[in-house]
Amino acid sequence: EAFRPMIRKIFLALTLGGAVERFEANNYYPKAQQLQARAEETSESVFFVNFSDPEQVLSFYDIDVEHLHTEGSSACTEADHVRIGSAMSGDNAGQRTGTIFVMDNINATCGKAEIATGHLSGKKYMSYGTYAWRVRFAYAPEEAEEEEGGPSPEALVANAMSCVSLYTSRKLHQEFAACTRASHPGEITLNYWHGDGIREWSRVPLRPDANSSFTDLKLEWTPERMRYFLNGVLAWERKNGTDGKSLPQEDMNQRLILRPTNSTYAGRACAMALATMSYTPLPSPSGSVTEIPTSNGSLLVLVLGIAFALLFFGTLVFCVQRRRRVDDHAATIIPQECEEECGEELEEDDPMVEMGQLAT
Repeated sequence: EAFRPMIRKIFLALTLGGAVERFEANNYYPKAQQLQARAEETSESVFFVNFSDPEQVLSFYDIDVEHLHTEGSSACTEADHVRIGSAMSGDNAGQRTGTIFVMDNINATCGKAEIATGHLSGKKYMSYGTYAWRVRFAYAPEEAEEEEGGPSPEALVANAMSCVSLYTSRKLHQEFAACTRASHPGEITLNYWHGDGIREWSRVPLRPDANSSFTDLKLEWTPERMRYFLNGVLAWERKNGTDGKSLPQEDMNQRLILRPTNSTYAGRACAMALATMSYTPLPSPSGSVTEIPTSNGSLLVLVLGIAFALLFFGTLVFCVQRRRRVDDHAATIIPQECEEECGEELEEDDPMVEMGQLAT
């Protein structure tokens, strides 16, 4: 009875910590609360990020700072190249501020790369459901467009590629990615990988073009099919098993990417802008959201907690068993040995007799 409160606290800490964290993630922001109310009516869960709000962005994404090496290109992802709350430009933004990635040759701190850029990686593994982004793919910043006598905006960003992606490589490389090249702003390439090196793709026209206007990009992903929509129009659909090829099935996290197409810097600056993101999972068990461990610290705390609990219960069992053996010894063996050695009956008030009576 004395240890019951401690046992209860350990149990609650080990089992409810993750649930409390997920509850806070779903209910912290006012917009998320509004969507949660709608979700309760429709039996859906909705995650929403407004890229003008630093708290929302940083609760859902990590700003990667590392060496980015993709298809032969090399760049550094730098925190100061992710600018949250920046003024938005371009048609159809729908809001005044958002998050802008900048790619240039300033403050590239990793290895021999001369290009620095911004990059966001989602903190959550996400599964089947509907994903929606409002994004302005790689474009020349306004200051570059207005500069007299300088290179044309197209030349400034000619070697830039921007992608909105769901990605995992925990088992095999599985990914959905919608990508544009700044040199071809009137088209977008829709891709998915369902195994290492196994890629399916479709290149489709994009109007208005990706550089001058924001695009409403939507991905519907279910166990049976996937569908890409561009500005509300179905652009590409694939059913699972078409031509003997399967769709991705693993939980994935988001990658928001602005990167070069080669390792030589071909201009002074380019940018990518994000306004909003939302995710509506399929009803459980098909759709799911799980946290990505940000460090080994949480895992270490969990392991130590379990080890402490096992040690505590083991010690408790040992103490109970030892007490029973001591009581049995006091009740039977000790009075007999004492009687044989003393040569006389123990008196009723003898402490050994009292211990034996209490034990029995």
